[in-house]
Amino acid sequence: MGMRRPRRFGNCVAAVLLAMAMAMAVACSVIPMGRSSRSPPSRRGSDVDVRYVRSGPVPEATLSLDAVAQGVEVWDVSLPSKAAAGAPPEAAAPIGMRWWKPRSSSADPSAESDSGPARRPAVVISPILGSKSAFVSQFAERFAAEGWHAVVVFHPEIAYDPARPLHQAEERLADSVSRRIEVVDWLIARDDVDPTRLASFGISAGGIEASLAAGVDHRYVAHVIGLAGGPLSDVFVDSDEDDMKRLTATAAHATGETREGLRRRLAATIRTDPIALAAAVPRDSVLLILAHHDRSVPTRNGKALRDALGRPRTIWLPLGHYASVLFLPFVKPRVVDFIRERFDAVRNGSGR
Repeated sequence: MGMRRPRRFGNCVAAVLLAMAMAMAVACSVIPMGRSSRSPPSRRGSDVDVRYVRSGPVPEATLSLDAVAQGVEVWDVSLPSKAAAGAPPEAAAPIGMRWWKPRSSSADPSAESDSGPARRPAVVISPILGSKSAFVSQFAERFAAEGWHAVVVFHPEIAYDPARPLHQAEERLADSVSRRIEVVDWLIARDDVDPTRLASFGISAGGIEASLAAGVDHRYVAHVIGLAGGPLSDVFVDSDEDDMKRLTATAAHATGETREGLRRRLAATIRTDPIALAAAVPRDSVLLILAHHDRSVPTRNGKALRDALGRPRTIWLPLGHYASVLFLPFVKPRVVDFIRERFDAVRNGSGR
């Protein structure tokens, strides 16, 4: 008898855990593209929105080899910015990157060539706020294992300068887009990158950057946008992120605005916004990842972005912003499958 009680207890615990896992699996869902009344994507006649393009040739990057493992080289990259003289420090700073460069792979036989280096697809990755590699490095490693270049682009520290006008919010957002354009320019200038198979991936603040890039740079054929939303005037004011609260408090104090007054002024100031740019994004090029209980990028703003994008394919996670990391094992293969599907469509002539 004494031996049976622990066994029954263990069985009960296992049953509870199994039930929880099943409930979570049901709550975690992939929703195909839904009906939308959105008009077809509108563009300005070029692959890149010229409002965000900085003139001049592609600068020469400084590269430093950090590691070699399992057929992948990992490089630290510094790319000089093309910002004009006198630009704010965050715009003039070099663009820092970490590049997973595949050396050999049979995962993408179309990349192999008898003449010159193999041209492989590339994924441009934007990290979360406050970290250069958390969560995204494992995606970069997975992409590289597919035989794809994976480049994590570090963004400047998010800040608000009380000595500058509120328009700096728009200037900083526009600068982040311009810097990503320069990264793509650098990539496709290389003879080992396939310029027709480019993807964008970002989570949280990186997801917002990815959503902006989607509306501006049409050289990408796939966009994975995670835990993002808009309009940004609402995201900034309503986020429960401590860093964002401090920034909005600083901005409100500097401008003499109330919380709602700041929201209105930001809405009138910000033009580089995921909602405003969404009309230019083909919805079949997007995989959206949202959380049902997100308070960092409020769920209602994620839903607003989904509607603006024409209700693209969406993965819904049942937890909040940070707890959603528990579902990375569920999300990662679906992200890879989606990007591969888009790359294969280009190779088959049906993906642009």
